[in-house]
Amino acid sequence: MSLRGRVWALLDVALRVPPLFVMDALLGPGDDSEPHSSASWDAAALLWGAIHLQALLLALAVSLLQTKQLVQAYLWLACAGAVLWSYAWNEAFARYASSLRGTSLIRELLRLDGGALQHTGANYAVQLSLAAGLACAQRLGTRGATALGLCLLAPTLATICSTPWAASPLAAALAALAILAAAAVFRVAPAARRAFSWATAVVRHAGIPALLEHHWGRLHAPQVLRLFWTLRLARWAVHLGGLSAFLHDPTDWAAQLLARGCDSPVALLGMAAMVALAGRAAGALAHSAAGLEGPPRRGLGTLAAVLFLVLALQTGLPGLEPKGRLARLYRNTCLLITALLDALHARLAPTLVALAAAGGAPAARHARALALAIALAAAPCFLVGTLWRNHGISTWLLAVTAFGAELVIKVAVSLALYLLFWTDARRPDALWERLDDYVYWVRATGSIAEFVCGVFLFLNGAWIFLFESRGTVRAFMMCFHAYFNIWAQGRAGWKACLRRRDAQRRLHALPEATSQQLRTLDDVCAICYQELHSARVTRCNHFFHGVCLRKWLYLQDLCPLCHASLQP
Repeated sequence: MSLRGRVWALLDVALRVPPLFVMDALLGPGDDSEPHSSASWDAAALLWGAIHLQALLLALAVSLLQTKQLVQAYLWLACAGAVLWSYAWNEAFARYASSLRGTSLIRELLRLDGGALQHTGANYAVQLSLAAGLACAQRLGTRGATALGLCLLAPTLATICSTPWAASPLAAALAALAILAAAAVFRVAPAARRAFSWATAVVRHAGIPALLEHHWGRLHAPQVLRLFWTLRLARWAVHLGGLSAFLHDPTDWAAQLLARGCDSPVALLGMAAMVALAGRAAGALAHSAAGLEGPPRRGLGTLAAVLFLVLALQTGLPGLEPKGRLARLYRNTCLLITALLDALHARLAPTLVALAAAGGAPAARHARALALAIALAAAPCFLVGTLWRNHGISTWLLAVTAFGAELVIKVAVSLALYLLFWTDARRPDALWERLDDYVYWVRATGSIAEFVCGVFLFLNGAWIFLFESRGTVRAFMMCFHAYFNIWAQGRAGWKACLRRRDAQRRLHALPEATSQQLRTLDDVCAICYQELHSARVTRCNHFFHGVCLRKWLYLQDLCPLCHASLQP
């Protein structure tokens, strides 16, 4: 990337941070030091609520602009600040004119009074300079520049001419802001129409997910949220005492920072972005430690961020008191760690099976993959043991224990499958007919244990929902868990069991080939191309290994060679 591109990329990230601070201030915890009463819900409160909502929507809209449009937006804000400066100068000039006793400003100017000339000339020069600068910055053109100059100079001219009704600095400032706003609207309206047309076309042809994915990358949302959260944390670090407080009690200082790092919805998103970065780093480290081929996948960071947000919303993390928020953050982190370990195992399990089935893989790759698998089994054991030693029994601790037990079971199943395939790859015989049975029973045992853990987690979550903490997000997650992790998994396992039993029944209905038939045939199995030491004979007089034919019967009831029916 060229230097110009890097500068624009840096601006694209940095310019999106201030709107996040505005939204954070509007959505952050308010001051609850005074008791609320019904009198607070009057017209003034509703007005302030409407103003806050408009400010929130405006900040959100600014954060969604393109880079050049962001620069224009900040330039418009600078112009609004210049108008405010013009108002301050006009107000000071009006106060000076009203302070003259027994005379008027025009008389003092005609008498060439030094003070009157100085105040009038300075204010006139400032207003004229501001009008010229604003006209150039907003590219108003001749008419717009003239109108803006008249608005800014009107209080000065009206004060000189002793016409107080036309000398209002506030009216002049509002008129100037109206001119700038009209110019901005005329400039933004065509761009907004083009953006709406483009978004409509994208949704029509590619769908809403494609549109969201495009804007997520265009807005550099993770980088913006991380920068916002880092700056916000640095501000709180200074507010909480800075380096002196850290040196005095670093543990308490860090705990307060973490509690303040997720006390608003926007801050929670920033912390989720940091969690995504940590999850991606953990995935890359595990990928390198296990010696996996290819680049590491980036989905682990996204998974970590989504799980963190779900746990935070489920427990109402931003709305808790600082001490309760810190305790809940600690508990959510323990649950998140076990979930990430489970995701790492899901990536390691296929690698273990592939290494076991491959005969030429170097021993170092086997050792690294096995070491990571053992570490994945030991980590939840260590975590759960530490938690049980330091905490009393609770629903949260039971959930962490169930997650840890489920992960240990999955790792044990993966290691057992690795051992089976490793043994099969190094057997002197060409075919291990009992391998499929062993693999099935190992996986079935693991699936049953995982199903039991899932049911226990659902019952534990139901207890929490009924007696500890309710909420819409928790209810939705319980329904999600009940359907996908219990009902769908149980139904799929039961269907697999029925298919296997039906295939076994149909297989046993076929006669076994005799040794004389095998010697006469002297052929290989048409499914696996291995020698036929034992075989089953179909009704169409074709010979196949029994284990190969059973796998085929899982899929269809036709002969692999002639497609005749295999029904008994």
